Amino acid sequence: MNKKSRTITGYYYDPSSKKVIKGIFPYPTVIFNRALMSRKRLKYLKSQGIKIFNNPHRNVNKYTFWSRVSRNRHLLPHLPQTSIYRGPSSVKNLLSAYKTVYLKPLRKDAGRGIYRLEDRNGSFILTNNKGKVFSLKGLSQLNNIIGKQKYLVQQEVKVNINNRKIDFRVYMQKGRDKSWKCTAIETKVAKAGSVITNSSNRIKIMPGLQAFKDIFQLNQKQTEHLTEKITRVCTKALRQFEKAGHRLGDVAFDIIIDKDLKIWLLEMQVPYAAERKAYRKNDERQVLSVILPAPFEYAKSLSGF
Repeated sequence: MNKKSRTITGYYYDPSSKKVIKGIFPYPTVIFNRALMSRKRLKYLKSQGIKIFNNPHRNVNKYTFWSRVSRNRHLLPHLPQTSIYRGPSSVKNLLSAYKTVYLKPLRKDAGRGIYRLEDRNGSFILTNNKGKVFSLKGLSQLNNIIGKQKYLVQQEVKVNINNRKIDFRVYMQKGRDKSWKCTAIETKVAKAGSVITNSSNRIKIMPGLQAFKDIFQLNQKQTEHLTEKITRVCTKALRQFEKAGHRLGDVAFDIIIDKDLKIWLLEMQVPYAAERKAYRKNDERQVLSVILPAPFEYAKSLSGF
């Protein structure tokens, strides 16, 4: 980036040759942020009148997500009971209420470091993200397993089909009209017995609307109604972050839908790495044609095109 000439060295895609070509470009009017930037650089870019969205470009700490969204009384019923892990006593209360809880590291993603803890009539069964099962003599053993990492404890919302855990990824994006829309929903189906549904622990991804019909036996009208409800809940959550100063246009939510069709918000992903899907199986690539263009339509709209 040359501040003197107000130019940026970068690359553009040439559709005729289907090649990416290096070039020097004038400062843009809009930046779709795809990487972490220093405060100094962000401040400079804003001083040049450049609009930036998906800023800050980092995933929100799981507990920060819960605490911020829970401030909206209408969203509180859509959040699993959650607390910070402060030793075995902080687990005991939730276990007595729900029998099964998740222990989640605050800052790790892709299912790393997650445990499922079950109370079986006083015996405690701990399962890690790789499916390894530990039998605990008492909750005091958790301190040895978790160590000094910061964890949260969260009620498990049980949704299993044929012993397979199921949750949903909801893509929320702004387009040409600058308003939030649900552009796609994926259904993540875990391997039998797995406690998480990330890419290494699942058997497939189904289109969300197909899952609504196949799993919940919904007709077309009911499917549309559920999709509208999901959009409303996720939009309300996004507004909580926009109030706090986040400038967003492209995010993904991980949610659960229980047997009563209640929507449960788990977390929000800002850098959800859509480009990685291009190297995965066909079932995961299905949404790319929908989710990749949307942020550019939003950027063009912000630019005045």
